[in-house]
Amino acid sequence: MSDSLRKGAKQWYWEALIPTAYPYLIRSAAADAGRINCGFEGDKRAWPNQPFYLESHEIVGYNDGNPINGTYFFARGIGGAASPDSRKLSDEMFRPDSGPNPGLGIDKLAFFSPRVFGRTIYPLNNVRGCGVMWLPNLW
Repeated sequence: MSDSLRKGAKQWYWEALIPTAYPYLIRSAAADAGRINCGFEGDKRAWPNQPFYLESHEIVGYNDGNPINGTYFFARGIGGAASPDSRKLSDEMFRPDSGPNPGLGIDKLAFFSPRVFGRTIYPLNNVRGCGVMWLPNLW
């Protein structure tokens, strides 16, 4: 019983902490977050220099049997404020809750959902401001 309560408390903690610290879940069709070009003057981009290890690539659906990939990452707003290292998060959060090195067993696609984040932001590549100029500007 106490192990179940401890695990549930840790799941709740991470599901509450990440969206509080990084409230915007970004899903892009770009191959990686560093390729999102928001067309800002002076080469400023919505999420400049987003390192590849801060993103997560997930299959979000299928089209004629071919997987549709989504590039996800978290942000505080436009202008940097990169998300936490998803490799470190994956170690604890998304590792199965059984086996030789159990984690919390949080399902990634359930985590990347309106239940946790409210809504997902879909930036438009090569569009000024990526179509999300309503996000807070942090630079």
